[in-house]
Amino acid sequence: MSYQIEIWTQTRTVCVIHEGTVDLSDMESSRAQAVAALTEHGFSRMLVDTRAVTREPTVTEHHRFASTQPLYMPMHVAVAVVVRPAVFESPREFEKLSVDRGVQMKAFVDINEAQAWLMRITN
Repeated sequence: MSYQIEIWTQTRTVCVIHEGTVDLSDMESSRAQAVAALTEHGFSRMLVDTRAVTREPTVTEHHRFASTQPLYMPMHVAVAVVVRPAVFESPREFEKLSVDRGVQMKAFVDINEAQAWLMRITN
């Protein structure tokens, strides 16, 4: 497992922190645990921090993951993904795939901007 789940009660956010090598299995497993935590706490904000990832999922893995987002991600949840500046352009396609499937999602380089966006668009 290359991730950890944190509950940020002050901002009512579930945070998924990925590090090292991340693949489709890691993304699916972390999503399942994060959605369970969102449901348990009644939160509508998820922040996914990928700045410590050293090996990104493949394009195919991103496509497979995005295609299943509507099946597993509650519609009221907003997802902010924080990435390293060097990979900022590549999440744009994943972001578009998820948004096209009805998921409120946006990629950021700055974690503070990500948190501000989450606070602005959710209650």
